[in-house]
Amino acid sequence: MADNFDFGRKFEEEPKLLQSTSLKTDVKKLESEFNRVQSLTLKSGDTSFDVRNSDRMSISASVAVTIATILNGYNGQLLSLIFNDANVTITDDATGTKGTINLIGSFVSSANVILLLLSDGTSWREVGIRATSQIFTATDTWTKPIGAKFIQVICIGAGGGGGGSTANSSGGAGGGGGCWSNKFFSASDLSATVAVTIGAAGTAGTASGDGGAGGTSSFGSYLLSYGGGGGQRARGTAISGGGGGGTGGVGALGGNNESSLGGAPALTAGTAGIAGQGGGGVNAGAGTSGEYGGGAGGSTGTKEGGSSIYGGAGGGGGGINQTGSPSTNGGAGGNIQSYVAGGGGAGGIKGTDNQNGSAGTAGTDGNVGTGGGGGGGAGSTADNTGGVGGAGGLPGGGGGGAGTSATSGGGIAGGAGGRGEVRVYTW
Repeated sequence: MADNFDFGRKFEEEPKLLQSTSLKTDVKKLESEFNRVQSLTLKSGDTSFDVRNSDRMSISASVAVTIATILNGYNGQLLSLIFNDANVTITDDATGTKGTINLIGSFVSSANVILLLLSDGTSWREVGIRATSQIFTATDTWTKPIGAKFIQVICIGAGGGGGGSTANSSGGAGGGGGCWSNKFFSASDLSATVAVTIGAAGTAGTASGDGGAGGTSSFGSYLLSYGGGGGQRARGTAISGGGGGGTGGVGALGGNNESSLGGAPALTAGTAGIAGQGGGGVNAGAGTSGEYGGGAGGSTGTKEGGSSIYGGAGGGGGGINQTGSPSTNGGAGGNIQSYVAGGGGAGGIKGTDNQNGSAGTAGTDGNVGTGGGGGGGAGSTADNTGGVGGAGGLPGGGGGGAGTSATSGGGIAGGAGGRGEVRVYTW
């Protein structure tokens, strides 16, 4: 039997554990700390590095370095070192003195190799099997390595595109972020090759068009992660952003005069996601956030995209330019490792007098992508144009909604979502 431990499903089966506010906060803090990867670049002459406040490190070196000690480990700390090149040698030292590393054998890094170390509070020893990682950003085939014992797979769905806008109206709503899913397998329970499918980015809503849904990322039939819904096009201020992708389904298209539903197993539109539920878009409001599911897109007029602790963040809503109403900035996209809306790509700045609105800022690429900012609304002159929505960060960020043009400025496009991704770790 495969050891298929599904974090999202585990928390769904034990919802009472998450009803305590303090416990829920502590769980999220621990989850965030466990999955955070700290980047470290070693310099010429470095012989040690500090692992205070990090259990997972991505290590690069532009020149050859030899590491003799690792500093500030705590008793019982399990440290994952993920190497990006072949420039790091670690000295094998069984003396047990401060910071030394007792290895199973000699170690010279190579790209995507993972080294697991355990601290006794003074020195380190290597544990387990040296691991390798593969990151798929385009559809391909995974081949099981010879001698593999255990496999971890992470799938991230693609972000939805932001909605487009028409002249003298509201802006478009932001697209939802893609879901993050994770499973462990015994290597013997996986086939020799597995088809890897990368979810396509949700298309940007054309002028007066809805944003497209993000595609589903999959590791054969073993694991799926769904994309975020597209943002609703400009229809007035009572619209909602696309729902965040869930472990069981794609986030819904943003609603017209109604809230949108996050991807399954979400059940209620416009509500934040717990476990594998996608966050829902809120009618005329900021997007709600997700835990493993993606954050929802924000509505028009400075409304922020929802964030996600693990998944992709939603895009911000586009700024407004309507007769009788002042122009507004676009809303910021959502952030990652967060349950609070906003904090991603900045919203575009509104035009003043006879100025055009500025474009929303693209979301940031990273372990998971942040949401793109919504475009700013246009200024008061008839031919002023709104700003385009910012693209969602890679992987899985939702695109920002388009800002609105003045009466004859024409329609504006939203931002595209971020593509999906699949990561495979082998021990």
